[in-house]
Amino acid sequence: YKIQGGHDIAAGWVKDVRGNNSNTMIVPRLIFEQWNLQHLTQVTSSPAELLHMVQVVVDFFKDEGFDGAVLEIWRQFGGREKSRLHQVIKAISEGLKEAGNLATT
Repeated sequence: YKIQGGHDIAAGWVKDVRGNNSNTMIVPRLIFEQWNLQHLTQVTSSPAELLHMVQVVVDFFKDEGFDGAVLEIWRQFGGREKSRLHQVIKAISEGLKEAGNLATT
């Protein structure tokens, strides 16, 4: 798994925003833009695969110093595959929480 868009992170802006208010949380969107049913099925059919995907997300957000994530995955599936979507969302949320990144919406 690979998270793209890291080159667009404005580290100076993040530092400035945090410098103005220590309570400010940086919670960027994580968009599963290219995902389809095959991707969703693959990641939810294997606990090891799901854990690997979550670890990639957690490592990226931890390395960037983000405080959490806004997950954008639901709309790609038009209300279908709710059980699998809940599984992915819950796994990412728990992974971020365990890593100390508590804000997930």
